[in-house]
Amino acid sequence: MNSFHPSSSKEKSDTLPIFPRKSYEEDLMSVVFTPGTVKEELKQLNVSKAAGPDKIYHRVLKELNDIIPMPLYHIYCQSPNEETLPSD
Repeated sequence: MNSFHPSSSKEKSDTLPIFPRKSYEEDLMSVVFTPGTVKEELKQLNVSKAAGPDKIYHRVLKELNDIIPMPLYHIYCQSPNEETLPSD
């Protein structure tokens, strides 16, 4: 029986399991962006999909594919270096 699942446990436990902290720093630093890779990803966007959390429609991003890769590249590179996400 799974001792952490209440419906399968005979004894109730008020303690939660302790999971080790995982650092994603190494994983994030291994991601490499170039303006070319950003441009390729923009080409592959499905314009039929809804806008994402940034409320920018895929069609707009795809149509700006000649202009927007460089600014997006700088944002993507800056975020991990500063350990922040762009604000609204």
